[in-house]
Amino acid sequence: MPSATIMTSRFGVCSKKTRRSHPANIVKDEAEAAWKLEFRRCMTVRRNRPLVCMMFLMWFSLITLFAAAKSAEAVPLGTNLLSNGDFETVQSGAPANWNPIGGTWGTIAKWDTAAAHSGTYGVSITTTTSNNPWIHQKMTSNVEEGVTYEISTWVKKVGNTTGSPGFKIEFYNSDVISGATSVGGDRAYRLKSTSLTGSWQQATYRITAPPGATTMVVYLRFYGTGTVYFDDAEVRAIKAKPMLRLETDRIFYDPEATSGTIQAKLDIPGGSYADKTVDFSVYKASTGIELFRISDIAGSTDPITATFDPGLMDMHETYTVSALLKDSSGTVIETETSEVYRWERPTMLAPDGKMLVNGQPFFPVVMYHVNTEDYPDMQQIGVNTVQGSWAYSLATLQQQLDTAQANGLKMLVPLYTEMLVKENFDYMQQAVTQFKNHPAVLAWYVMDEPTGNGIYPQELIDAYKLIHSIDPAHPIYIVEDRKEAYSATGKITDILAADIYPLNKEPISAVSEQMEMARASVEPAKPVWFIAQAFQLLNNPNWPYLPTIGELRNMIYQGIVTGAQGIGYYSFKDPGWLLKTSVLWPGMVDFSKEYGQMADLINSGQKIDSARNEQVQWGLWQQGAERYAVIVSLTDSAQQVSVPLGSNGYEAELLYGAEPASFASYNRELTVTLDAKQALVYRINPFSERVDAARTVLRAAAETGVAAWRTKANKLADDLDDYAGVFALAPDTEAIAGGAAELLEDVDSLQKWVEKKNDTQLDYKRSDHLAALEQVKLKLLPIVQALLQIKLQIDNERIVADTNAGLTMQAANIGEVKLRNVHLQVLFPTSFGIAPVETSVGDLASGNNVQSHASFIVPFDITPGSYESVLKGSFEYKGRTYTTELEKAATLLRKTDFRLVPEQLTFKKPGTVSFSGELQNNASESVTVNVYAVVPAGFALSFPSTIQLAPNEHIIVQGQLTAASSVTDGVYNIVLQPQVGGGHYAPLSLTVNVDRNLAYNPGFERKHPTVETSDGWDLRKASWDDSVYHSGTRSIRLNPDPTNNFNTISTNASKKIQVDPAKTYTISGWVKNASTNGTVSIMLREEDANGAFVAQTWKVIPKQTDWTLESTTLTLKSNTRQLMIYFWMDQQANGNAWLDDLYVKEND
Repeated sequence: MPSATIMTSRFGVCSKKTRRSHPANIVKDEAEAAWKLEFRRCMTVRRNRPLVCMMFLMWFSLITLFAAAKSAEAVPLGTNLLSNGDFETVQSGAPANWNPIGGTWGTIAKWDTAAAHSGTYGVSITTTTSNNPWIHQKMTSNVEEGVTYEISTWVKKVGNTTGSPGFKIEFYNSDVISGATSVGGDRAYRLKSTSLTGSWQQATYRITAPPGATTMVVYLRFYGTGTVYFDDAEVRAIKAKPMLRLETDRIFYDPEATSGTIQAKLDIPGGSYADKTVDFSVYKASTGIELFRISDIAGSTDPITATFDPGLMDMHETYTVSALLKDSSGTVIETETSEVYRWERPTMLAPDGKMLVNGQPFFPVVMYHVNTEDYPDMQQIGVNTVQGSWAYSLATLQQQLDTAQANGLKMLVPLYTEMLVKENFDYMQQAVTQFKNHPAVLAWYVMDEPTGNGIYPQELIDAYKLIHSIDPAHPIYIVEDRKEAYSATGKITDILAADIYPLNKEPISAVSEQMEMARASVEPAKPVWFIAQAFQLLNNPNWPYLPTIGELRNMIYQGIVTGAQGIGYYSFKDPGWLLKTSVLWPGMVDFSKEYGQMADLINSGQKIDSARNEQVQWGLWQQGAERYAVIVSLTDSAQQVSVPLGSNGYEAELLYGAEPASFASYNRELTVTLDAKQALVYRINPFSERVDAARTVLRAAAETGVAAWRTKANKLADDLDDYAGVFALAPDTEAIAGGAAELLEDVDSLQKWVEKKNDTQLDYKRSDHLAALEQVKLKLLPIVQALLQIKLQIDNERIVADTNAGLTMQAANIGEVKLRNVHLQVLFPTSFGIAPVETSVGDLASGNNVQSHASFIVPFDITPGSYESVLKGSFEYKGRTYTTELEKAATLLRKTDFRLVPEQLTFKKPGTVSFSGELQNNASESVTVNVYAVVPAGFALSFPSTIQLAPNEHIIVQGQLTAASSVTDGVYNIVLQPQVGGGHYAPLSLTVNVDRNLAYNPGFERKHPTVETSDGWDLRKASWDDSVYHSGTRSIRLNPDPTNNFNTISTNASKKIQVDPAKTYTISGWVKNASTNGTVSIMLREEDANGAFVAQTWKVIPKQTDWTLESTTLTLKSNTRQLMIYFWMDQQANGNAWLDDLYVKEND
């Protein structure tokens, strides 16, 4: 790769052969800007005379026009390349060369005289659903990679249209349109809905054709509902494919950056590179003063690079990076420029990319598309950060942030309302200014998938500068879904997130492949987060597949191994999708238990090794004395993988991904067999770390005490030093285990020596010496204990009380010599009250294993739950007895589970309410359940007294409870006492609430979930009063207002009172009226099942009354099905009025 060294200058250098490649007839403003800038730079050099500079600039302009004409030979610049963009040409009764959504004109898309901006015809698009309808045209000529095109159309919204019109652009490498021929993905652009005036407006978008493009498909699209008009659409090539492409390694250099890289890639027609050269320079845009220049770097097919010192740049200033391509005569034939800046790293990002909250590392777990009412659910699945919703006002954003804070959540604050950036700059500035100190703000979400949504990079650069000029603390966050855009997008954000949704279109390994690309596309200190696929859209043919929880874990751990410093999920809620009701939810609740370990690895662990091939991927972390291995299968078949650990011998504990298990090995590798798409997490304690810890303890202890002790302790520490060498050699089980056994004998000898001494003889260090030796023993013992590997299995980790349960004890000798007098014993929890199970194995030869089966019975009256049993294995080795232990958890179940559904019943009037009893026989034998009931007076219960269940049968038994009219309002308990096999189980309680009040929230005490108002009531301009009330702590209050002709409080439409036709009802409430004028009334509105008006009844409230109980009784019309209550005040009222403690009752 050609490279160049740094050359800097304190003075500007006037380039005599510079030109811009933009065609003057298309982008004249850009060409003028280029030569004006060159003129200013020329004049900053004091030795240049104005006449010299003017002559140079005249020459520069001629070169620009010459190059524009030359570039037009391939794709004509400035010409409308779209066919029939004015829709005036007709074919078969429709606009020629255009195709509508659905393939049929006249339904959604119409050829319409009313839609004409010019001429006679335009196109109208009308929709009532969010289907984003369109018309499109395929262009197969004059499409060339690298050429920049301008797409434009005139648009007009009609009436109360919501949403906005725009474009979608697709490129293909063939005239055959398919996923296989697509290149660069699609691009979308739309106008901001609030910018639409109802008059004709022009929408314009520029795009550069990606590599390989030969066909372009242009969509005129409507993102919304209603009607929009399109006319006079155009596609013009405005810039030819450049011969010179300029890039810098960053756009924003932080103060710690000591080197910046400029790179130029050449694409010379005809392949003539040898006679070309490139000049690089960096200069301050406001003055033209150069920081760096290098000239005449030889042209090459390889990228050409140079480095400069960004430390010379002033903070927050704009610097221009320029590259000039010259021919053999030194004539500049093409120029490219870009801008770079020097800006502080956000203070909430650590130098290594970790997120910081209150100065402490924070591992973000993000959820997308969460409404504020769902924030409390996030804790269940371990989510600590939410993507905020688009807020069209600062008040709405305030409410979102406050609700997030109240629920212990951070927020990625979206600033891209309607998927736009520059159009939201005013709102962006206001939001950042107002909320930069809000504790719920984690980062500013500037744009989602900017490449696919047609956002120009300059908009993101300007947003970056705007936000950080106000808030130096919070980072900027952008998600990118186009892997080819990771590098470009990563340069204009503080956090790059990659949303990768491979299933079921790509292999699951696409996650690690694309995350590696994202990680490699940004500087090492820039954080990359991973957003995982956790959704299913059955109404969208692109996303019919819902990943399993196993696949979701797999993708998350791929992201972690590949370097993700934050994770997220898309999404909680979408049209037709709700995560909480999906099969994923329980798995995600369980998976959340693993986030703590993830956070520890990311925030305090050190990644020491990793690898990936087509079958598996793994990462290895060091955290203190422990190591952690994350191992992921990338295929649909079982795989075996060996993870090198660097030293011989270890203890391993499987933490997550399968049934927890522990084992030890004397090898240098962790060898694991993975099921299809399985992800496993291990904690590893290397034996060498145990020996190092033992040496540290002993050396420290040897520094104190009498001379004899110090000599003996140092001798033992020297022996430990010698022993530590075995871990670096080829694996030798006997050397490792035997060496540890010999050292333990030495520890015992020294311990006995200490025990024979009194405290005075040991300089009052006797207890300290014994404690140190005990620590050394505890470090060395597991190295020998590992010779006997034991396992305990208990009936699939479940025990059914009062039935036979089975267990299996296993023991294996993984050493190289025979283990003598092997004995196994299972100790059950004390509460079981049952004797241990044990077996004597005798001698166990090297490489052999044995197993023993036994059964036991747990009494029926033991409380169900998780219990741990202990397997002890003892053996003799080198004349000493060793014991190893293993804990095994199992769930204790009742013989029969019995629950009532629901557990609470409500009676709004006398009658009968149904419920059910759900029974599960957990035993492999038939059972009989007898049920005894205790029922209060006034109720009658219908429920079977005897229920038969077959082995493992699950049944639902129906029951009914009847309440007589004599039962008064209150709470009652129905008690059902089950009995199985003579044993009484805990009684079941059916709570019965008799509340004949049909009104919702009748005392107005209950708060709305998200708004500070009484739930279930529309207060409008009225008040929710906490100072005046009849009972409780709240009432509702009408306030006099002579300008308000609808001064009323009413039942919310979602809480209408459901009633029976032609029945008689009494409505009462406590009212206080301070008015001396006007009228205050209670109005009862009767409606049919569809909400249509049927009748109304008024009850006028007396004036100047303290709390008074007012009531009225009415018989409903024959078609009445719903009732609404209105509390109303006319415009003449001159005092407040209060309502409290409503009661709506159906009369017997």
